[in-house]
Amino acid sequence: MFIARVLLSFCVGLVLVAPSACLARAVEATPVVAIPKPDFSSMNFLLGTWSCSKQTSSRPVPYTSMVTYAVIPGGRWIEQTAVWNPVPWFPMKWISHDEITYDSFRKLWVDVEYDDIGGYSVTTSRGWAGNTIVWHDPAFTPSSKVASITDATATKVSDSEVTTSWSLISNGKTIYEKNTCTKS
Repeated sequence: MFIARVLLSFCVGLVLVAPSACLARAVEATPVVAIPKPDFSSMNFLLGTWSCSKQTSSRPVPYTSMVTYAVIPGGRWIEQTAVWNPVPWFPMKWISHDEITYDSFRKLWVDVEYDDIGGYSVTTSRGWAGNTIVWHDPAFTPSSKVASITDATATKVSDSEVTTSWSLISNGKTIYEKNTCTKS
């Protein structure tokens, strides 16, 4: 009994100085909320290899790329890897990566993109509505290069063809872009 009182008064005193020390047992017993794995069924048609062509209204010929989609181990992300071919005004090959998942708490698809030439973006979507999905960049900040961008709308033409369109304003001009991908 004496030991219990000593421990209790020690803990009460410790709560005033370091409350987490006495509350640690309660915190340890709290179960971690399990994050459900995403349901990729609406995105499964993307898995595999695609040939893509990105035409922009400010350039005479399109960029081309080979794009591969795969669910990464653990089953929580779809990884998209695109190898972009050189074009006359950008004579080097570069690689971009997209990591796509579903945030079940916010009810949003999330796409984190980065590439080996310094590009990056984070886009979100509410998901497919029929054969279209709209991606929005909540982190976009205007710059001296790009004043604004529209949301990107992807259209599933078939299980083996997808087109994505968007536009941006650069140097006071509206530039229209369209990416067309066909499954290999």
